[in-house]
Amino acid sequence: MKTSLMTGRRGGRTVVVTVMGAILGLAAAPASAGSVAFPDFSNVGGLRLNGSAQAEGGVLRLTQNSGDQAGSAFSEAKVVNPSKSIRTKFRFRIHDSGDPADGLAFVIHRDPRGAEALGSNGHHLGYGEREDEQVRIRRSVAVEFNLHYGRSQGRVRVRTNGRTDRAPLASAGMNMYDRDWRVWIAYSPNTERLKVFVAQSDTKPDRPRLVTKVDLAEVLGGTGHAGFTAATGGAAAVHDIQSWRMRNP
Repeated sequence: MKTSLMTGRRGGRTVVVTVMGAILGLAAAPASAGSVAFPDFSNVGGLRLNGSAQAEGGVLRLTQNSGDQAGSAFSEAKVVNPSKSIRTKFRFRIHDSGDPADGLAFVIHRDPRGAEALGSNGHHLGYGEREDEQVRIRRSVAVEFNLHYGRSQGRVRVRTNGRTDRAPLASAGMNMYDRDWRVWIAYSPNTERLKVFVAQSDTKPDRPRLVTKVDLAEVLGGTGHAGFTAATGGAAAVHDIQSWRMRNP
């Protein structure tokens, strides 16, 4: 279920950058179509930042430690082909809060708003929507790291089409607050299996934290954007993406 591709601006041109696993340690540089690399976010060319999202100190800061925020950052171009395998790795940190909330999500979508897509704040994580709003990110798949129900003890969930009113399969709890987490996501269109691996070191675990089945091609209905969302509500925290690498050969 996931793989994001991103573009960067170099010399007035838009180039696709490869985000192969941080395992390979690639630097941000032009590469073949279907890849992206952000070893940090000192340059966010090719990304559209929405809501509270901003580039700050070399990280992609989706929210500040302030209530009722929602932020997203997506590739300006449609860079994910759901009929091909996806491999992505990113690192995140949720910090600077005495009562951390609400979490973040990696999202691949084909919402009509394109790179400007942004959902509601609070436990909707900038991905779903409140009952009185019509802003959920449609035609999408999200891997979310949700602190709303357990504060520092968050869970990994996979949701589709911006629906946060349902409770799909979730991983066991993990302390997501004030720690650097590495996330690897792998998707196979042949098996329609999405696997999520998480660790605090650069060594990818042998066993995934969560495995689920999703037909990404059916959900998206074509090539899509990739990126991140996050939100705060009555409680808050800083939500940072520190690096992101991906490949969609």
